[in-house]
Amino acid sequence: MIESDTGAPTGDTWQKTNIEYAWANRAPNARPSGNASQRLDYPVSLYLKMYRNPDPNNPSAAVRIDDVEYEFYEMAHDANLNRFDTSTCYRALSYEYLHLAFTLKLNRGDIIDGNHLNRRRLDNDVHYNLINRMQIRYARVTNLEIDHESVSNDVMVFFTILGRTPNPEAESGFTDDEPTAAQARDIIQQVIDDGQFEFNLRLDDDSEVQFRAQPGSLKTSKQYMSTHASGKPVVIESYTTTSQVIAIVVGALAGLIVGIAIAAIIRIVQKKPMPSLPSSISNPLPTINFHAKKPAETTSDA
Repeated sequence: MIESDTGAPTGDTWQKTNIEYAWANRAPNARPSGNASQRLDYPVSLYLKMYRNPDPNNPSAAVRIDDVEYEFYEMAHDANLNRFDTSTCYRALSYEYLHLAFTLKLNRGDIIDGNHLNRRRLDNDVHYNLINRMQIRYARVTNLEIDHESVSNDVMVFFTILGRTPNPEAESGFTDDEPTAAQARDIIQQVIDDGQFEFNLRLDDDSEVQFRAQPGSLKTSKQYMSTHASGKPVVIESYTTTSQVIAIVVGALAGLIVGIAIAAIIRIVQKKPMPSLPSSISNPLPTINFHAKKPAETTSDA
């Protein structure tokens, strides 16, 4: 048996153990359609509850209970690579792992968004080239995500390198002949910087597109900055009716003040006296008659 906290053998054999089990699937009572045979609705879970008495000669001793769960999946070639994420186990046990990202350049414009590129095939090729270059196991590259940056036309690759494979029988608890996550990162970084990370992908129309990692682009995912927001900024200015009225009034007052100041300066230069201000200001409108005056009648002397 293996100690769950340390991953090391405990020396126990659990030769005398009581086990309760239960199968669980999402549609246990579903009937097959037509003449099809009964098929389980995957994933199917098997729950095991294990009871062990450490001293069979002493039935009153404390019983140790452990729960074990297995999940069974139907074989499918179209399953996504991220469906089985083992990185959660590494994080839970504080094992070594690294989140990384790098940039791929392609030689055929924005073909990645076309109808002839198989994204699943692209995922598989990137995954294969990563593990082949780093010489690590397939399961040690997880969380592979490939995004296309439309502004810069770059292809961003995000992935996680897991540490060495756990091996409870080894003294270190891991497979010693494997590179660590840090060593694997250094290997792939050197390959990328040397311009050696490249591959050709065949499209559905039988043509090919070449992908090549940009030298110096490998970085941690925290250092990555998206270019979706880059480009020439466009600023649209708008004004409310109130602000437009205020601007007109203030502009008129400013023009009036500037005009008075200029007139005063001219009079001072010409040494002319300033005009006297009226003692009172009255409304001129009452004195204005808007009706046309009748023409004066001509009179003659008899």
